[in-house]
Amino acid sequence: MTVVATRTRDRILQASLALFNQEGLAKVSTHRIAAELEISPGNLHYHFKAKQLIVATLFRHFEERVSACMEAAAEVDALDDVWLSLHLIFETINAYRFVYRDVDYLLNEYPDLETRAQALTARNLLAARSLCSGLQRSGVIEAGAEEIEMLALQIVFAITCWFSFKRLTPKRSSAAAHAEPAWRAVTRARETSVGRNERGRQEMCMRVGAVTHRGYGELVLQRFGRAWGWFGAGDLVFTNLVTLVSEFVAIRVGLAYFHLGAPVAVALGLMLVIVTIVGGRYWRWE
Repeated sequence: MTVVATRTRDRILQASLALFNQEGLAKVSTHRIAAELEISPGNLHYHFKAKQLIVATLFRHFEERVSACMEAAAEVDALDDVWLSLHLIFETINAYRFVYRDVDYLLNEYPDLETRAQALTARNLLAARSLCSGLQRSGVIEAGAEEIEMLALQIVFAITCWFSFKRLTPKRSSAAAHAEPAWRAVTRARETSVGRNERGRQEMCMRVGAVTHRGYGELVLQRFGRAWGWFGAGDLVFTNLVTLVSEFVAIRVGLAYFHLGAPVAVALGLMLVIVTIVGGRYWRWE
């Protein structure tokens, strides 16, 4: 397959995903996708003979991303890492939200995907059970075997039904009196989440590497593109240089209390940095 053909195929998948998410799986036809891309239906059918093949390819991408997130979550044994892992999972579900939102139509129209969807749910249950067991072994939670099974089931249930629940959440403008307490509860939950995100932004950036075993720059490059990837890398280089200078100043001032000169203090700090760099992978030090 040529580069041009590969790019056209990727554009078809990207446009299809956006349309499925915005308008719904049932409402979008291959002619609608072709019109969105300003290509002929024949050109689209050259890459995908039917809409079913587009849906199957997008579902495979969804499977791969969710499975990777759940496998990373299965190794978590700290509460803050649980928050980050679930955040990455919800982000993936939101990126492919047509899958769970239109699941009835999806499985009725494309029955071949039902077995794969069930297998994905089974893998998610196993990963959630491993996550809860790890938290129990590390003393983060106190739970028996049955409670771990129920907690894992609730986690997967929330992940699977999250987007539908989000759409059904009462809005502030609702005139129904019974909606007011629900709206306040959801608002408090959102405010708590945002506050935690702001307070722990730097810590979260570090834990991204620990949970995903991938660099921050690599994740930004994949998620937002080359321009933002280079910008993020440059920003990290600059801020880290400033941080290193300030830390070496602090080391020199601190060791001056023990009557050690600046060259000795700087040499000791530099040795510590070198040992940290060559002593293992980032996630191990984290």
